[in-house]
Amino acid sequence: MNIAIEIKDLVKKYKKLAALDKLDINIKENSITAFIGPNGSGKTTLLKLLLNIVNTSGGEVRFVKQYKTGFLSDEFTPYEHLTVRDNLKAFAKLKKIPKRVISEEVERVLLITFLTDEKNKLFKDLSSGMKKKFHFGLALLGKPELLILDEPFSALDLVGRKDFIAILKYLKEKRDTTIILSSHDLTSISDFCDEIIFMKKGKIILETDSSESLSSLNEKYMEFFQDDIDQALSNL
Repeated sequence: MNIAIEIKDLVKKYKKLAALDKLDINIKENSITAFIGPNGSGKTTLLKLLLNIVNTSGGEVRFVKQYKTGFLSDEFTPYEHLTVRDNLKAFAKLKKIPKRVISEEVERVLLITFLTDEKNKLFKDLSSGMKKKFHFGLALLGKPELLILDEPFSALDLVGRKDFIAILKYLKEKRDTTIILSSHDLTSISDFCDEIIFMKKGKIILETDSSESLSSLNEKYMEFFQDDIDQALSNL
């Protein structure tokens, strides 16, 4: 399997805090790679560096070719007082999708994300789960070759998760899409990712794959990330 992204000695510092500390990893093409860890482990910072949203403090990120990229994040808010369909059209223009195919592309994304019945609702009136589906739709506009997804399953119910996992599998297997995602939830990702990378305090502490059982992965997760609950309880 070919390499899509090479990451070498990658560092990101915020003043004296090292959000990422000398990461070394190769991300493979046409694969699904998951970065796992609790809040503050550096997952979102890494994704932002891959997208060039923030600058590195050291090291190197090298893409073997230029990919058409889609990004899912809840950190930015679309136009609250536009409908779902009009929001998608606006972002399709920002992505420089040809004007003649924008309406067709928006309808395609609405179907994929099960938002056709919600297309005339204002974004501000959507439920949390529907907003997540909308953000997923934004990422899928223009048929990207590289998908970068920050916590893609939060706010989704079990059916929504199952549907989105099926879509990600299809994109990888039928469209040769390279997918990178972050999560703190092993249950959602353990059985379909090609590579699972545990992160803690800006460092990679384990690389494994989905051939390991969920119970084994959960044991490792708790070993690496469990807080000192006894100390916490003693201070109640």
